[in-house]
Amino acid sequence: MKKLALGVFLFSFCLFFSNCDVDTGENFHFEALAITDAQVPDTFRLNENYKLAVSFIRPDNCTFFEGFDVVSGDGGVRYITAVGSIIDGNECEVLNDTVTANLDVTILIDQTYDLKFYAGLDSDDKAKYLEYTVPVE
Repeated sequence: MKKLALGVFLFSFCLFFSNCDVDTGENFHFEALAITDAQVPDTFRLNENYKLAVSFIRPDNCTFFEGFDVVSGDGGVRYITAVGSIIDGNECEVLNDTVTANLDVTILIDQTYDLKFYAGLDSDDKAKYLEYTVPVE
């Protein structure tokens, strides 16, 4: 009886996993969105939290804001990018809307912060940045 139960279990287990069809095709991709403005204070205070209002362009109705990517560089430099997900395969309506979202920042280092917000590409396909230098009191 135990062998029969084990056989039924193994058969069911194999049947269950052999019928799974996992769709690995993604219907979206991520892309950097051009930041047009950032509301940054004149100074930061150590161990304080800030909400920075960041405005960026939503180019069409197939693009959705997903969040911010912040990469730390040397000497207090922070590279900040607005990230959008873009649905593939749809006809998209051009919007070029300006959208504003808050970037939460906690000041943990007692040194000047150089904030570089990704603003798109120049005519040579090099990244452009809105740059703000904010000392810590």
